[in-house]
Amino acid sequence: MRLLKKSLLTLSLGLLSFSINSLAATEIMIAYGNQPGEPIDKAMHFWADKVKEKSNGDIIFKLFPSSQLGGQTEVLEQARFGANIITISDYGELMDIVPDLGVVNAPYLSQSFEKNQNSFIQTGLKDLVNN
Repeated sequence: MRLLKKSLLTLSLGLLSFSINSLAATEIMIAYGNQPGEPIDKAMHFWADKVKEKSNGDIIFKLFPSSQLGGQTEVLEQARFGANIITISDYGELMDIVPDLGVVNAPYLSQSFEKNQNSFIQTGLKDLVNN
């Protein structure tokens, strides 16, 4: 009888902790290489505040500047393996995952970076998203 009571108590505590955890906010790590105080860092803080506000505190971004979680390659691997993480990365690192992004860095693709970017946004990004 005593063993049954202990088992039920353990099960009850386990279910209680599970239900409390399911009510907790979703935390997402944001990893980037910029230093605190730089424009990207300020933008990340603004973004984190807006997400928390718009989600009523259900989504919280935990910011990790200065490559605290590792370099771009390591952080991208963490994301690929399911870590709850977002990273700010350059095309060079992303080309290992999506080789078609390499076309964005092709020289002489257009007369200016702005035209190249607009062309990519209007056509290339749609193709990548739809595939």
